[in-house]
Amino acid sequence: MRRTFDEHVSVANVLLKDAQYEEAINHFAQALKLAPHTAQKIDILNLMGRVNAELGASDEATRFFEQSIDLHDGLDEALAQKLLANKAVVLNNLATLYANKDLPKAIQAHKDALMILRDISDAEPEKYKEHLANTIYSLAGAYFLKPDYFQARKLYEEVIRLYEELEPVKPHLAQPLMAMSYFQLGAIASEQNKIPESRNFYFKAKIWYEKLMEKHPNEYRPYLASVLNNLGVVNRIGGQLSDAKKNFKQTIQEYKILADQNPDTFLPYYAASLNSLGNIFADSWTPEDDLFSDRGFLSGFGLLGIDQVTVATEEEKNITVKDVKEAESYYLKALEVYNHLADEHPETFTHYLATTLHNLGVLYDENKSFAQAEKYYKQALAIRQKLADKEPAAFDFDVCVTQMNLVTMYQTVMESKVDMTYKEPAEKLLADSIERLAKYEEKQMPPSIKNMLGDIEYFKAFFSDIEEVTLVLRDMDLKAAAIADDAVTVKDIEKRLERYEEIIDLYASAKEKFPNSKAVSERLSRTYTEMAWLALRAQSPALAQKNITKGLVFDTENPNLVTKEIYVRLLEGQPREAKEIYDRLIKNYDPVKFRIFVDRELNELGLKMDEK
Repeated sequence: MRRTFDEHVSVANVLLKDAQYEEAINHFAQALKLAPHTAQKIDILNLMGRVNAELGASDEATRFFEQSIDLHDGLDEALAQKLLANKAVVLNNLATLYANKDLPKAIQAHKDALMILRDISDAEPEKYKEHLANTIYSLAGAYFLKPDYFQARKLYEEVIRLYEELEPVKPHLAQPLMAMSYFQLGAIASEQNKIPESRNFYFKAKIWYEKLMEKHPNEYRPYLASVLNNLGVVNRIGGQLSDAKKNFKQTIQEYKILADQNPDTFLPYYAASLNSLGNIFADSWTPEDDLFSDRGFLSGFGLLGIDQVTVATEEEKNITVKDVKEAESYYLKALEVYNHLADEHPETFTHYLATTLHNLGVLYDENKSFAQAEKYYKQALAIRQKLADKEPAAFDFDVCVTQMNLVTMYQTVMESKVDMTYKEPAEKLLADSIERLAKYEEKQMPPSIKNMLGDIEYFKAFFSDIEEVTLVLRDMDLKAAAIADDAVTVKDIEKRLERYEEIIDLYASAKEKFPNSKAVSERLSRTYTEMAWLALRAQSPALAQKNITKGLVFDTENPNLVTKEIYVRLLEGQPREAKEIYDRLIKNYDPVKFRIFVDRELNELGLKMDEK
């Protein structure tokens, strides 16, 4: 028995209720052939499009919606005007289907729908306000994906005004979309580096999601967690660290609840939030620093010059220690979760496990817990090397980052401990990094690679040239400088000379270890020169001569020592001998500069040479 149009439609609707979609589509197809009017064909095509879209058959759905639009375009003017709202709905449905395949077509379809809705809503604003707002919202989303942030922002701001008008009468519709619009505006401002604006938009989104959570906690908790996370990010960038810490602590709480309910989906977000909060505590300053919103987040790599360093108060030290402990705690929690995730899904989460291990290495490194730092750096490096073996293009740079952190740490430890055993492992790491980065062509090399290659060249030269005597002397120079600085504060010259004897003893021990080192000899000679000068100022020529004699043992060409002989002779009442030394030395130096030099120092001693 042949069914009529109405019968096919009726049977199809029953089948739809029973979720027998394919049979329903077959009856709709038969009804389409029998439809007596174009408007009925449009309705059937729209139904078939929606059903196929629900089934995930996007190509079929697109075909039916496009046929519907073709029929709309062929209608007479009166019927076309009557079905304009229907056409706008179909255009929006098409735009949604185009979005993942052809974004420009999606934008155009939404624009066509918006043009229709703006026209018809002028006549009946209350009837079409909701459809108009939803279309603007969808078009804003498409522009965001393009990305065209100017257009997206303009549309989101417009749609918020419309949703604010709708919210009193349709809160269930307006509130979620208003919250998401603020969220998207926050993301746009963040992308444009407008941090205060982004913070403001995310905060408004947070308020709306908290309101939605009151009635629908399970539905909106993921959105609240996401906006809290983003708010934490922009507060961190803006230097609002106290707020950022609060945001991430709340984020962690929300993701913990979500992860307990659905670990497969939300456990990774929980781990990432733990890691982010660890980063903030690792980088953080005292709470007062939140006043400076333009501060960045570089940490621990010599940002202050020596003359800018101030002595921390006990309170500041306690805050720093507390922050380090907090960072350590959050990193270790993240590490525990990533270990679990990497066991379950190694292809996805092993990389994140390595990153957290690396972060722990940095934390211990910057706080001079070098043994712990080396432990975690090496664990991170082992994982990154395995990843790079499979995907060198993706992970070689990460390998080099960890290797360069180790090299930097080895330099620090080698210099502080005066321990040459760190030289060989550092050179091996540098050689491996050079080999890994050699694949990059100079013209296509990212700035990060260029910067790293510059660092590698520096460290390669450092470790290649470094000798044990250099390390020893650097250590001794620091100690000698501290003694000399202290000696300046001593008014009694005799006692000051005693402090310089300590410096002599220091370099004398180096001379025993490195008897042929010219650098050590020069330091001994220089120290004796300073002692001779102090003796002369104390009107003690015999003591000065003693130091001159000792100094010349180490450096026979030291002109400063020999010129001291002039002053000794003058003090001893031997002007002729002083003049002979003077005449002999002046042949080797610029006469004018030499005379000025000698006269200045003689004047300080209250002496002068009558015969020049």
